[in-house]
Amino acid sequence: MKKVIRLLICIAMTIILTVGCEDKDIDNTNFNNENQSVNYDIDVTSNNLTNENKVERSTDEFDSISSIKGECNVWVLDVGQGSSTLVESDGEYMLIDGGDSDKSSYLVSYLKKKEITNFKYVIATHYDADHLNGVVGALNVFDVENVICPEYTTTTRVYNSFISIMDNKKINRIQPIVGETYSLGRGEFTIIAPNSTGYSNVNDYSVGIRFKYNNKSFLVAGDATNISEEEIVNNSIDINSDVYIVNHHGSSGSSSSEFLNKIDPEYAVISAGKGNAYGHPAYKTLEKLNKIGAKIYRTDIEGEIEFSFTEKEIQFNKDSYNKLESGEKINKDSYENNQDNKLISSNEGDNRSIENESSNKSDNYVLNKNTKKIHKDDCKSVKQMSDNNKVYFDGTIDEAEAQGYSKCQNCFKNE
Repeated sequence: MKKVIRLLICIAMTIILTVGCEDKDIDNTNFNNENQSVNYDIDVTSNNLTNENKVERSTDEFDSISSIKGECNVWVLDVGQGSSTLVESDGEYMLIDGGDSDKSSYLVSYLKKKEITNFKYVIATHYDADHLNGVVGALNVFDVENVICPEYTTTTRVYNSFISIMDNKKINRIQPIVGETYSLGRGEFTIIAPNSTGYSNVNDYSVGIRFKYNNKSFLVAGDATNISEEEIVNNSIDINSDVYIVNHHGSSGSSSSEFLNKIDPEYAVISAGKGNAYGHPAYKTLEKLNKIGAKIYRTDIEGEIEFSFTEKEIQFNKDSYNKLESGEKINKDSYENNQDNKLISSNEGDNRSIENESSNKSDNYVLNKNTKKIHKDDCKSVKQMSDNNKVYFDGTIDEAEAQGYSKCQNCFKNE
């Protein structure tokens, strides 16, 4: 019996050892797989560690950028005789106006180069072509969450396009209510105009805002005239601002002394076209800005103006230009220089064509700001023209056309 038991024990031991060896082989296989898996995980982990290091380095790089991007950056674009302001606050964007049709493609290209794909807000301050055309271009190309625009309507083609694109893309439309505040990144802006309705001048429907970032601020109000400015002064909203983007391209009918005193800006930025037909900015406006001690920046002199709000200061990309040189004076100087150049060229035997001479001949013309037409002063259309739209111009046809005007067919049909 004992022999049988010993035999059974031996058999059992043999079975156990055999199974154990098989299990061991399986375990080894699993172990090897686990090792492979562990090694793989280690590789992934080390890759992740490398990536984390990369991310950390990228973050450092972005931090160096975010010392700019984390602040508020504002670009007053050089769109000629028009207006367009781009605002970036912590990676969120707002566009205020877009210039005229001749700058629409420039604006879109400019925004694409900045790799902007989305605007949280687009503000159409009012519906004049020199502010609205570029907005329509931007709405067509970029994703836009909200459009803030005044309540009045017009029958112009650009306005119809503006309404159509908003409807087609189902863009949220916000009617401006004075005192309402909206956020952009860590910044916020408050609606300050328009304060009423029934204005005789559509410029007074211009949407005005005061944008604040930390303890720095800027104010922009489209083409608001003294009428709207008086209403802004009389309401209870704080408009004290470090930077004033000057109303209506620096025209004499805007930027009243009371308005400027309440804003009390350290800096003033004027968007106007070089050699524009309106003489913007007006000497009177420049004089008032100088009187309050504002440092002046001008797109007609210096091109695009950029400023950035840091915790300690406001930085500009250009030096201020406080010479009292109105657009009218610059226009006149430019015209006189052109005449001198023509005289020199003529004395040197210039053989320009009669057609060219005719095209550049200086004469008295009347420009219609609304239709953008050039009229001779004896044209019957001039008598029917609203005084608000009438501009007397003593420059050349080429200079007027450079500002976006075209010849009246009746006036120039034989030329």
